[in-house]
Formats: sequence, C-alpha cells, structure tokens
Amino acid sequence: MLAWDSQCDAAMVKAIGAGDERTFIELVTRFHASMVGFARGFVHTEAAAEDVVQDTWEAVVKSIDRFEGRSTLKTWIFLILANQSRSRARGAAIAALTDMSISIA
Repeated sequence: MLAWDSQCDAAMVKAIGAGDERTFIELVTRFHASMVGFARGFVHTEAAAEDVVQDTWEAVVKSIDRFEGRSTLKTWIFLILANQSRSRARGAAIAALTDMSISIA
C-alpha cells in the first residue's frame, strides 16, 4: 500500500479516472470500515450505513474527475459520505413524519 500523501492522492485519482479497478479496490479497502462507522452516526443501522457507503462509492467513481486536490482524497470522500448520510437520514425522518401524520388522520 502506498504511503498517504498528496502525490498518492493524485496518482489514485488519475488511476481511478482511467478505470483502474485495482486502485479503486485499494481505496475501498483503505476506507470502507471507517466509512460505515461514520455513516452509522447518521442512519443508525448497519444495513442503512452499508447502503449509504455504497451510494458514496458510486458518487466517488462518477465524480472522480472533479476532485481538485484542495483537500485530501480522504476528506473529499468523507464529505460526499456526509452529504449522502444526511440526505438518507433526512429522507428517513420525512418518511417517519409522513407515516405518523397518516396514522393520526
């Protein structure tokens, strides 16, 4: 595994952008467990956290060419994860309120 620095970030971004599956797997291996733990703080179940992390990896792959290097790759990925997690938690809260208002009516 490469040492973590901005050159590593740039190399990983370039490789993933070019479709290098091995580099992507290395990135997933490096962060997946901590990402699930982070997401659990928002969505509270392991299954929902895994779903959010999967959505995050899809977003990372789709937008990797927009990584500008103003932060570390890890920070960028966790920002996407935070946004995905908040969105999922907000959707769950709205669904719960809707269910509650339907049962009251």
